Amino acid sequence: MVKIVQDCRVVYFRDITRSRIELYSGKLRGDYGDTTRKHYLDTLTAFLNWAEQDGRIITNPLAKLAKPNRDSQRKGVLTPEQFIHLLKSTFEKNVLVGRSSGIERATIYLVAGMTGLRRRELLGLTWGNIHLSGNDAFVRVPAKLAKNAREADQPVPPATVAILQALKAQIRPNDGDRVFACLSRHVNTAALLRQDLTAAGLPLADRDGNEIVFHSLRNSYISFLANSQTPAKTIQKLARHSDPKLTFNVYARSFEVTEQEAVKQLPDMTDFAGQFVLPSCLARLGVRLCPPVTLPEETNAIHATATAFSAQEPIPPRGVEPLLPG
Repeated sequence: MVKIVQDCRVVYFRDITRSRIELYSGKLRGDYGDTTRKHYLDTLTAFLNWAEQDGRIITNPLAKLAKPNRDSQRKGVLTPEQFIHLLKSTFEKNVLVGRSSGIERATIYLVAGMTGLRRRELLGLTWGNIHLSGNDAFVRVPAKLAKNAREADQPVPPATVAILQALKAQIRPNDGDRVFACLSRHVNTAALLRQDLTAAGLPLADRDGNEIVFHSLRNSYISFLANSQTPAKTIQKLARHSDPKLTFNVYARSFEVTEQEAVKQLPDMTDFAGQFVLPSCLARLGVRLCPPVTLPEETNAIHATATAFSAQEPIPPRGVEPLLPG
């Protein structure tokens, strides 16, 4: 709500009109998704409902305001292997699209997938926000760019630090220069990503059929952390979510390789299966396991394993047994 009040320069209740807020909501469409815009409008509407109930205003001017539907469609995620392949392919091909080179696009994909920064935060990022010295390198997200209007320092992995340092040394920017100046703030980043995914021979949806869009890089970042040994509280903090349900029910996904590794940690049932379950099942199928042949001690020759499955004589059904003699 504070953002709307500040951006619309609202001073008095009479300054809040339906047409003014509708116009503002339309302007937000370029930087925010429908879910975020609806959240902002819901907050302001709730405040005006309170003001009406408290007698501060006669009626809520936004009572009949049409709000965008929440974007509930789940975003796809990239596996670590797909993410690395995307970066390598985009970097090596270095195809120029508009004003952006493949190297520049690979860099923004890298920073998005290694810090979890949102699209608006990345496109507004300046070199003064990036601190690459020491062992605790981080990217500072200014409050004016953050979705929750709170400044945050996102740590940067060493390999990403090295790439950003090389890029900075090459272009020699001022602190106020945007890191990704090759991309306008209104660029269709989802279309760019789809183009680079196709060029890399990667699918446009994940294994669950969810479409991969630019925000998928943030989903992938959180999923990378969730598939590691990182504590849940740390993952939530790095995701900058106030609710862990959002972190783990919406953003984080498990990777197939992690699931396969996880089941390997279950109790080893090999002995149980070999000693109890398999012999019992084989017996019911009319198959017996012959004991291994014991070779004489003086024999030194290597013999093939003498164990073998042999079919037992079938047991006749009850009621048709052969009569015993006498």
